[in-house]
Amino acid sequence: MKKFLAILLLLATLFCVSCQNGNHNVDGNEGTTVKSEQNIDDANDNENDNNSEDGNYKNNVLSPLPTDKYSTVTLSTKDNVKAVHGAWKWENSVLVGNNASAGNCFTLTELYSVPGVSFEFEADIEIISGQAAGLVFGVTNRENPGAHWYCVNVDMNAKNVRLFSSGTGTTVGNGANTKRGLTAEEQNRGKYHIKITMNENRDISFSLNGSTVASYRESNYSGGYLGFNSYRSVCEFSNITYKMGDMYSAAFDIEMNIGKDSYTFDANSSSKYIDLGKPKGDATISFKLLEGYTAQIGDKVFSGADVKHICSIPYGASTVSIITSDSKANKNAFTLALWRSIPDDEVYMDSYRPQYHFSPQMGFMNDPNGLVYNATTEEYHLFYQYNPKLDTMGNQVWGHAVSKDLVNWKEIGIAIDREPHEKIYSGCAVIDYNNTSGFFDESIPPSSRMVVFYTIPFTEKDVTPETQNIAYSLDNGYTWIKYEGNPVLSPAFSVSTFRDPKVQWIEDPTLPGGGIWMMVVAGSKAQIYTSHDLKNWTYNSTIKDINGVDVGSECPDLFKLNLDGNEDKVKWVYSGAGVFYIVGDLVKGTDGKYTFLAEQAKRTDYVYTNGRYYATQSYFNTKNGDVVTFSWVKDINTIDGKSWVGSQSLPYKDGLVRMNDGSMRLTHIPIDAVDLQRGDKLISFGATTLNEGAKLSTVEARTYSIDTCFTLEKGAEARLELFVSNVENGIYLLFERDIAGRVTLTIDTTAISKIPGKQWTIPIECEDGKIVMKLYADASILEFFVNDGRYAFCDRIYPAENSDSIIFEVEAGKVNLEYFRCYDMSSIWCNEN
Repeated sequence: MKKFLAILLLLATLFCVSCQNGNHNVDGNEGTTVKSEQNIDDANDNENDNNSEDGNYKNNVLSPLPTDKYSTVTLSTKDNVKAVHGAWKWENSVLVGNNASAGNCFTLTELYSVPGVSFEFEADIEIISGQAAGLVFGVTNRENPGAHWYCVNVDMNAKNVRLFSSGTGTTVGNGANTKRGLTAEEQNRGKYHIKITMNENRDISFSLNGSTVASYRESNYSGGYLGFNSYRSVCEFSNITYKMGDMYSAAFDIEMNIGKDSYTFDANSSSKYIDLGKPKGDATISFKLLEGYTAQIGDKVFSGADVKHICSIPYGASTVSIITSDSKANKNAFTLALWRSIPDDEVYMDSYRPQYHFSPQMGFMNDPNGLVYNATTEEYHLFYQYNPKLDTMGNQVWGHAVSKDLVNWKEIGIAIDREPHEKIYSGCAVIDYNNTSGFFDESIPPSSRMVVFYTIPFTEKDVTPETQNIAYSLDNGYTWIKYEGNPVLSPAFSVSTFRDPKVQWIEDPTLPGGGIWMMVVAGSKAQIYTSHDLKNWTYNSTIKDINGVDVGSECPDLFKLNLDGNEDKVKWVYSGAGVFYIVGDLVKGTDGKYTFLAEQAKRTDYVYTNGRYYATQSYFNTKNGDVVTFSWVKDINTIDGKSWVGSQSLPYKDGLVRMNDGSMRLTHIPIDAVDLQRGDKLISFGATTLNEGAKLSTVEARTYSIDTCFTLEKGAEARLELFVSNVENGIYLLFERDIAGRVTLTIDTTAISKIPGKQWTIPIECEDGKIVMKLYADASILEFFVNDGRYAFCDRIYPAENSDSIIFEVEAGKVNLEYFRCYDMSSIWCNEN
């Protein structure tokens, strides 16, 4: 009976890493900061181009095919190998990575290893020049391999060979047993043979030049793609081979039925990505099984000639693996890669979906982009980094939503789409009232002349890491025309990153047209450019801290505020992604160029870096002239049944106040329209004195807002506990005032069961122990604002079911309560949205 080849293909998952460690991958939208080419094999571009329109990959059977049991696949130019970052090409059967000036660069195969199925992966590696190169495995997404990967590499700087991992939730690579130094003879060799083996028990073993270096039990191994890595090196990979299990699948005539649709697969061909649409009901998977074999799907084991398995398919991206085994425990697997959209009547209904914070129906969202108000249609536009077909970062485009009040949103879909081999990174939008760009005629009202700016990373010719590009709209921002002269700006000098343009109009009556456009571009050095027409830009200066050091960040913003509301005391604020800010002045020099002059050192005190705010951006304009900002609320994608990832914060009005120590502090407070979503008053307590032990047991709710004002006497402690169940504690806010009168706030989310929590302690400046707080809980988001927004905080929470009680308690001393009111909050999804 015929046996069939199966090679695992295609897993479309991606983790949004939010780190602040110098990789500039903090907001998740930018990936690693290296150059990229999509030219693995110029002679086979059509065959090997996997970057399809919907962000998923074509699937090609590896060539040549193995012809007998336990045979080994030899990779060559005919195989489907995809460059993700860096410059790679085939020279005959040798894979060359030319990445001497770049960090981690990857090229990945479609080979995919599954836990419980053994594999071997080996190659000769020659480091021509530079630091390191190695073999990669366990990569969970080919678009962003650096988010989750294992690697065995040879490092010529460290003079060792080692196994390490990143983003895997494991300690692999931290122990001395996972590396060894190179001998003097090995250091001079130049070419090394690396072999990686994993057995069905997830034991990883690796060897150098035929000698075993270490073995390690990796219980966390969840599978992934295999590939190659170079780090600041020019390197060559040759004699590349791979073997998985016995290289055969005993399952054939595979069929899947879900709803009214039927799909068939043959295990001797590659499984392909399937968009299932919006069917309801479970899936039935049927196949035939060779005699003497068993099959396993999840925790279900099958035998016999005909197998039928009924399983639920979650919304979003998922995979179903059929693992077959013979009597000798030789295993192989065949994987179906699936995407299932949410039925219309179930959108926004899952238990963790925020009900009054914006989130996409499906897919991954992060940075807010292009915040602008169109006065003609009276619509606020929210664009955002978006991956519409995955619940993880990748294939970035601009999503789009519109609102009349900044609270109730209508999702539009993709606004700025990517071209092949391209991603659309963060940026901004402006209203070109005076048509300085020349894009518009008199048929377009001045307040509707919308132009957007966005970053494209890794240009085709690899000339510069990132460039700034523009598009314009002739229909009030609903469709967009990319400027044929793009890119409009490359960096004025060498930088590793150059991204996320923020543009505004600077009024200056001495200039033609009454002003000039100013762009701030961030990255390794934040830079100021100016333009008269939005197309041609002139370098002005870099943003510096008060100590004269260049400032680096992502998602820059530069806006002016009145100090303490005084229009005669205007200050400029530079925001670095909402993680820090610098208060200063914007000065025009005698040469006509602008410089930002810091007046105090950068601060991180208004949004704590270990909270969930990131990529904070202000609107170019608003109806009443307020500075209104949004932040991305960072998220995870590991909650069962959750097919969307990422939300936007509440819209908040920014201010600037002088603190008691003389410093200037940025403030956030939700705009008034947020509280118009309030429904019934769930509970209300008036003025009263609460002594130690007093407890206000309030209602049970998961989507609500709280207004409260109370004064802590010296030595008092007041605790507000949220999402409490009858079996476990909830998260809490603990306000404490010591005998000297100092007040601190401790936030503790460690009792939340679905994700690891944290604890933060914040000193609070207040008058005589008085606390005024607005708090908003929205299913999986907690935001609160203390003392007119001087202290703002946000966290992502995933409480267990039935954890919804609210308790206010005095744990020590005396608290004078002025009021405590809790309101239901109406859903913004109960209308045409």
